[in-house]
Amino acid sequence: MRSVLLAFFLLCRLFLLAERPISYHETLEQKPALTELFTLFGTSSDKPLVQLKEETRALWMQAGKERWEFESRYEEEKEILWPLFAKLDLFDSILASRSHYDFALVHGALLSRVEDRLNFLISEWNRGVRFNQLVFLTGQRPLQPSELAKVGAPFETDMVRWVYERADMPVEMRALPVTFVDASGQNGRRPCTEDTVRTWLSMKPIPGTCLCVSNQPYTCYQDGVIKRLLPDPFTVETIGPQTGSDPSVSILLDTLAKWLNQMDE
Repeated sequence: MRSVLLAFFLLCRLFLLAERPISYHETLEQKPALTELFTLFGTSSDKPLVQLKEETRALWMQAGKERWEFESRYEEEKEILWPLFAKLDLFDSILASRSHYDFALVHGALLSRVEDRLNFLISEWNRGVRFNQLVFLTGQRPLQPSELAKVGAPFETDMVRWVYERADMPVEMRALPVTFVDASGQNGRRPCTEDTVRTWLSMKPIPGTCLCVSNQPYTCYQDGVIKRLLPDPFTVETIGPQTGSDPSVSILLDTLAKWLNQMDE
């Protein structure tokens, strides 16, 4: 009897820890502009998701490059594409929908973006949003020369800590427990969003409600990654400030391709 109960417990745990990517078909219903975008690029939302992933990886994604290394693609179509990007919510700020969360998870990035993300979270706190713990999803990305000159330390984790220590935040927020996730890269590459989330999960946080902080236009992609990786009963909501500048068409399409690759049927 004891062995049967143990097997049942393990089966339930495996079910609870299953990854749960966002639904492609539900996304199409909520964001019909995605169908319009596929049509403009000569494909169809009726195709199998696996085929659409392959096509958008080839057309839109610039894998293995940093965003500042992207080649220019489809900029001549900007006037047509921009309204669709707007309908896909890639530009405007996204605010928290609830007043309290268990975790606030701030995604790592370049120095200026980390400052923007933390300042946005502080503005949400000042708006009345509360959370019990602050977690920075960061890692051992070598800093750019300009970041290194300002921070004086070699990696993104050091830089994020530097930003946190200098941020102007309310006393109550400053008093919260804070975790700096220090993820390593894989196979010689720098750590990505998925690496940071998996590293945090390896620290065995107690499941709860998560308010994730990115910035536009990357909120959809990073929301997709973390929803795919965090098992039930975690819940995820991603917020972020509006685009600070006019992003290139290449960056927006690459982001959408990466978002699509987080989805399941």
